[in-house]
Amino acid sequence: MNRFAIALLLPVALTGCPDIENPDENINEGEVITTVELTFTPAAGAALVFTHADPENDGAPVIDPIVLPVGAYTLGVRFLNELEDPAEDITEEVNEENDEHQVLVYGSGVESEATGDNAAALATVSYDDEDANGLPVGLAHTVDATTAGTAELQLMLRHLPPENDTAAKVASIAADFASGGSTGIGGEVDVDVTFPLTVQ
Repeated sequence: MNRFAIALLLPVALTGCPDIENPDENINEGEVITTVELTFTPAAGAALVFTHADPENDGAPVIDPIVLPVGAYTLGVRFLNELEDPAEDITEEVNEENDEHQVLVYGSGVESEATGDNAAALATVSYDDEDANGLPVGLAHTVDATTAGTAELQLMLRHLPPENDTAAKVASIAADFASGGSTGIGGEVDVDVTFPLTVQ
């Protein structure tokens, strides 16, 4: 079974983060993320929006295939909890605690800090934001879609709270992930999704 098929079977929602509004509450009581929304905005023309959505949180997400004409884009990432009415924008909470969160963009079609060199990449993805410590967050990226083809783009939101009074979010997070996967870094996964990616 390939990774895309596995992604279809897995629920999107994970509840790793404590409630940012009540940090003294049980740390295991976290936020639910049902939907990941990616907005690719070219230098000219309309923005392209793609979602990985499981609004019922039943493990059956609806996934928009990402289709990009060759070119340069800014990429905005948004996280939602659509179990709430109206939907809760978890992005705001991630941004408030951006020194404890980092988005990793990887997958067979991507070259990024989280993949290292990838000769098969269709697009190069680079961080375009940072937290107060000068470390990347990943709610904003630049994307250079250079090579026509079909592959996958994966996106993980990692929660990196301090461990034993030592910062878990460090400058090497993406590089450590590229070399060792999730076992090479601290923290925990808030959400990890896979999109089919086509560059044309």
